[in-house]
Amino acid sequence: MDDGGRRIEVDSHHLKIVKRVVEPLELGQVHDGPLVLRNDWRARINQAAHQHRPGVADLTAEEIRTWIAEDLGWTGLDKNISNLVIATYALLDDRALTYHGSPLSQPPELERIGAGFGLRAQQLPTEEEYETARVRAARLFGVAVQPTLFARNVNKLFTGVSEKVAEYEQSVNALRTSLSRHAEALGMDRETSERLSSGKDAADLLARLGRHRDATGLVRELAGASHDTGDAVLATALTSARDVLQALDDADWALLGAVRGFAGRQDSVGERADRLIAEIADTAASSEFERSLVPVLESIRTRAVVLVQDAARLTQVETPSHRTRWRFPNRPLPTTYPSPSTAGRPSPPTTLPRPQHPVSRARASPVRSGFSPVTSRTR
Repeated sequence: MDDGGRRIEVDSHHLKIVKRVVEPLELGQVHDGPLVLRNDWRARINQAAHQHRPGVADLTAEEIRTWIAEDLGWTGLDKNISNLVIATYALLDDRALTYHGSPLSQPPELERIGAGFGLRAQQLPTEEEYETARVRAARLFGVAVQPTLFARNVNKLFTGVSEKVAEYEQSVNALRTSLSRHAEALGMDRETSERLSSGKDAADLLARLGRHRDATGLVRELAGASHDTGDAVLATALTSARDVLQALDDADWALLGAVRGFAGRQDSVGERADRLIAEIADTAASSEFERSLVPVLESIRTRAVVLVQDAARLTQVETPSHRTRWRFPNRPLPTTYPSPSTAGRPSPPTTLPRPQHPVSRARASPVRSGFSPVTSRTR
């Protein structure tokens, strides 16, 4: 019945049983397929409520049970049967079931309805407010509800959005803090960064929705919330906050600092360092909807290690080795040798004639330092 009708499709195997229960109670009529609810019980219970509790929005299940027996004359009903009447009245009069004053996201089983349960006639948003909030809830949080303005649909929207707010709020706020802390390393301008701006709007939206404890107030807040960031960008900022935060926590910031030290070099290492730094800065400045920061952060370690290794290899090539081998130029052997000293005076050098023919190694006389060589006579 979330679509606004009073027709309920009944399984063919259960038609006889349903007919035996609802028709004697005047709850509805069973045809070949659907069950069509009657409006009689809504009028009866509202009349009793007007007599006993005029102007009161919240009615308890137990007092309605009493009115059914004493005021309306339906005595001797089993508790589950009277609970069926109470639940049907809640549907027909568009009242939200509560337990100790708190709205229930799902109706309880019939046998559980008893002390502590109530039926609340809540103030509803306008049709326009509800439709706007319903569309935004689906777009931002993936929460889908029926388009008909009923209290139960409003409460379903409230419950679904509230659960998403609780799921996203911690990650979104922590991400804002982390981005601000690493803004300089990422090359972000705090004044113009779309990533920081969308994160701020996402955190603001969650804070505004999270303060509401009633369904209608949240629906109106969601319908009227306005930000510079579009819903598509906001939705990505909300759903991706946890993954981006984890990527920031895992990033190797020390290696990124080393890469910045290579920037501006007039070689391949400097060019690649400049490209990596520019890629990080451009991605960080954009929203997560436009460019994801996660894969860029995950690639820092691999790309930075390669740059450091290449820079070290180039340094080794350019630095000369400490072990220098000294080489003497080839010089011709001298053709004159000094003669031994005579009486303390040096003798004039003796000039050797250049050999005209090759001399065999066996017949050549060794030349000793300090003595004139003696030429063997020819025999």
